[in-house]
Amino acid sequence: GRITMFNKAAEEITGWLTEDMIGQEYQEIFGGEIPEKLSLNYTLITGQNIINKEKDIKTNQNKTVSIGFSTSYLTDEKGEIHGAVEIFRDLSGYKKLEEELIKQNTLAALGEMAATVAHEIRNPLGGINGFAKLLLKDLAGDENKSRLLNKIIQGVDSLNRIVSNLLAFTREFQPKMKIIKLSPILKYIKQNGEGEIENRKSNIRISLEIQEEELEIKGDKDVLIQALYNIILNSIDSVEKKGGNLIRIHVFKEKEENKNKQRWEYITKTPMSMRRQFYIIIEDDGTGIGDENKEKIFNPFFTTKENGTGLGLAIVKKILALHNGSIELTENQKLPGCAFLIKLPGLT
Repeated sequence: GRITMFNKAAEEITGWLTEDMIGQEYQEIFGGEIPEKLSLNYTLITGQNIINKEKDIKTNQNKTVSIGFSTSYLTDEKGEIHGAVEIFRDLSGYKKLEEELIKQNTLAALGEMAATVAHEIRNPLGGINGFAKLLLKDLAGDENKSRLLNKIIQGVDSLNRIVSNLLAFTREFQPKMKIIKLSPILKYIKQNGEGEIENRKSNIRISLEIQEEELEIKGDKDVLIQALYNIILNSIDSVEKKGGNLIRIHVFKEKEENKNKQRWEYITKTPMSMRRQFYIIIEDDGTGIGDENKEKIFNPFFTTKENGTGLGLAIVKKILALHNGSIELTENQKLPGCAFLIKLPGLT
């Protein structure tokens, strides 16, 4: 039941070093809460192989990793048993994709229903708003009644904004793709963000660091601005709430592989799959996101804001997906609040 071999791939998946594992009891390291029939010792004791099963194991950092594995007896040419071997692979990436697919299917079904409901709500909202404004004209001389009526109009406007966001999230949308430079877009977003900060009379500063000014992307300029500016507005709210003073936008490109670029392009015409990605990190020194909420922030209608609709980041994720990109929470680089990592395909 002791470990006699532990290869490099096993080190990478588990975090354990070979020299620390040799001679250790398998059950002590990988037993834990694993069912007996999913243990290598089960094969060693019973002689029954385990083929293509899944289980969770703990790494040396006490993190859980999903693995796919098989076990088998080890015998010599005479058929004598010398031990048992377990071959396993990390399934974390597959599990993440599987969860994302389930979530997307659920959201698609909810989206269809929500879009129908939103259209039905919008019609009476328009009527309420129109009649309330007509009534407001008739009550122009009555300050108290006009004030109450304005509250109704504000409430209708708020509902209409939620419905509009919901329709934006659920509707099928085809971006108008053109080759555009990224640098002017980010400078425009920074400028607008600083305008918003000035309106709030805040002392927040936005820092923009671009590694390569000539970065280009094939995308829809207007909706990309909408997505990125939405994140900046969230950061402004978070930093303002905590009393911080900095939002950082950092843009950089994937390192180029060490190869003869000219020859490579001649042979392959640089297919999109081999082109370098670029990354945008937006981080701040705001309130951050609690561990209990990190898995929920891109879900529609999830919000921690008092007056939020919970659709902002869901729309951002959808826009970036339409550009063959992605967004995720990432580890902070320089600031202690919240950090988002945006990945987009470059053109070189």
